[in-house]
Amino acid sequence: MEEEIEKTSMKSAIIKHGIILGAIHIILFILYYIIDISLVFNFGIMFLSLAISMGYCIYAGITYRKENDIFMTYGQSFKFVYFVLLLNGLLNILVGIILVTVDPQLPLDMEEAQVEFSVGIAEWMGAPESAIDQAREDAEVQVAGSFNVLGQLKSFIAAIFLYIIGAAILGFIIRKNDPSLEV
Repeated sequence: MEEEIEKTSMKSAIIKHGIILGAIHIILFILYYIIDISLVFNFGIMFLSLAISMGYCIYAGITYRKENDIFMTYGQSFKFVYFVLLLNGLLNILVGIILVTVDPQLPLDMEEAQVEFSVGIAEWMGAPESAIDQAREDAEVQVAGSFNVLGQLKSFIAAIFLYIIGAAILGFIIRKNDPSLEV
């Protein structure tokens, strides 16, 4: 008797992996919050976050494809990654809104860390003191209010477009076309 393997629907796989990726990023953010919120604006930490997102999406997509013994077109792979990233982002924005509501100092600390990050880049590039002062003033104006609830919602809307780019790239890696359909 042939054993029937239970297949996972794409929707349930997206929910599962979106929650897992969201939980990973939430845990990391809470660690940065506890240790030093300025870590969020560290190039190494930013790269780590991007690598975790990309690596996990590739892992999740290939695992889903193999567990269900299916082929995935580029469109299906794109959709899978996009919605995993979107759910991850929604969970992170909810936690961010909760944190700024509970800790009203957090948006101010994040604004200060963002300004210092911008100034640090100007210093690293060897900008003259007058340009560094101007960079500080510009950064203070640009980041004002960006970490409150409304600012986070605006950032999430911008992130939606970044998720499209990520899904477009990762969809190529995850896809596996049915060779019988290729000409």
